[in-house]
Amino acid sequence: MIDWPLTIFEIWHYTVNTIGISFNALLIYMCIFKTPQAIRSYSVLMLNFAISDFGTCMTDLFTTYLTSNDDQAKIEARLRNRFPNYDFDNKTITGTLNILESWQAMVTILHMTLPVTPAYCAILILRKKIIRELASVAGTAKMSHATQTMHQQLLRALSLQACLPFFFSISVASYTIGQLGIYNSPALEYLTFSSALLIPAISPLISVYFVRPYRSTIILWYYRFLTTKMCSIIKPPTTVTHLFVGESGSKKLLFWNETEYQSVARKSHSQQSHHY
Repeated sequence: MIDWPLTIFEIWHYTVNTIGISFNALLIYMCIFKTPQAIRSYSVLMLNFAISDFGTCMTDLFTTYLTSNDDQAKIEARLRNRFPNYDFDNKTITGTLNILESWQAMVTILHMTLPVTPAYCAILILRKKIIRELASVAGTAKMSHATQTMHQQLLRALSLQACLPFFFSISVASYTIGQLGIYNSPALEYLTFSSALLIPAISPLISVYFVRPYRSTIILWYYRFLTTKMCSIIKPPTTVTHLFVGESGSKKLLFWNETEYQSVARKSHSQQSHHY
C-alpha cells in the first residue's frame, strides 16, 4: 500500500531542495561576477544569504531525520499506542519521549519556535524606517534618479523577502498543533518541514528578479541560448544557378533545409534584345 502523504512529501522534499540548490548557486555566481559597483555592499548581504541557503538546502537534501538517545522500542510502542491509525511499517522511528526531560530537544525547539516572531517584527520595523529614509532624500541632490530607482528595486526585494518568515510561521504553527495534541495526522507533521523548505528556495529567485543587472544577465543568457538553438535547427539557404543551352531562361535551384525548390527565371528585356 502506498503511503501517499510520505510519497508527496518526498517528491516535494527533493524537488524544492534541488531548485533551491540551483538558484542559490546561480545567485552566488551573480554576486561574485555580475554585481555593479553601485550595489557592491548590498551584494555582500545577498551573497551571505545565498551561501547560507545553499548550505541549508544541501543539508536538508541529504538529512531526513535526526537521531535521539531514547530507546527506539519504547518510542515505537508509545507511538503505536497513541496513533493506532498511523502506518509504521518499514519506517525509521526515532524521537524523544519527553521533551521536558531532554535539554537537547528543548533547546532545539525553543530556538526554532521563539525567535521567528520578534525577528519578523524587527524586519517590518526596519523596512518602514528604510522607506521613510528613501522618501526623505527623494528628489534631492543626495541621490540621483538612477540610484533612487535601484534602491527602490532593492527595497521591493527586501519587502518580499520579509514575507518569507510567514512560511516558517506555518511550520511553527503546525508543530505546535501536533505537539499540544490539538490535531494529529501525517500530513500535518510533514507540513512542518515542507513549508519551511520554501524559504531558501524562493529567496534567491526574489534577488535575481529584482536586481536589474542579475535579471538582465539571465535574459541575455536566454536569448543567446535561443539564438544558438535556432541556428542549429534552421540552416541558411543555398542557391545554385545552372544555365541550360537551348532554354529561354535559367533554372534556379534553391535548397532550404535540404528541400529542393525550383524556379524558372525569365530573361530580362535587355537580355532578349542583346540576344536578337
